[in-house]
Amino acid sequence: QGRDNRLHDRLRYKLLSGGQWLIERLAP
Repeated sequence: QGRDNRLHDRLRYKLLSGGQWLIERLAP
């Protein structure tokens, strides 16, 4: 569970108009 949380923290999910998801990697 902790590992999944870390992955979510490093990845940024953006919801674009039209229902598209954009995943961005946050700088360490």
